[in-house]
Amino acid sequence: ELHHNTNSEKSTIHSFCQGMQDAIAKTQAAMLLEVQRQYESKERVLHSQLVNLSGVIPVLQAHLVLCHTFSNIATKFQFLDLVYPMIDRLTCISQLSQPIRPLQSSQIKTNYKSEFAQSLEPWIGKPLPPPPNTNAPPQGENPQDAAAQAKKSITKLKSLDDGQFTSHCRTFENQ
Repeated sequence: ELHHNTNSEKSTIHSFCQGMQDAIAKTQAAMLLEVQRQYESKERVLHSQLVNLSGVIPVLQAHLVLCHTFSNIATKFQFLDLVYPMIDRLTCISQLSQPIRPLQSSQIKTNYKSEFAQSLEPWIGKPLPPPPNTNAPPQGENPQDAAAQAKKSITKLKSLDDGQFTSHCRTFENQ
């Protein structure tokens, strides 16, 4: 009977571990697919932005070379006469509908910890909530409010003691 119980417990442990490993493998595959999907999506957006910017760069370079050459060759009168239209051209180019920063961040995030926790819940159960902190004030209450209430209760306890100081404090508060 001991041998049979040992084998039964071993097979139960083996099937338990196998079930957890299967759940982990499925969750891992799903998370890796999600990461790949996010990567491809962000790569497409970034690639389209780079294509748009690569179309603007030759135009901008041509105008900069033209402006540089003109500023070196032109007389003062020619320079003052044509510099403003050239600045306007550069301003128009710089104000094309090209974003200064990428539209999306390069961060790829998944909620893998909670996904793994959910997949393992049937085997290990739900996580226990954190134990309530006895030193912390109740929810919705400010720690400063709790300190003020503690001072009030101490003051009330002290005021219950009759004496010269208590009567002096009462007369001072009434003034």
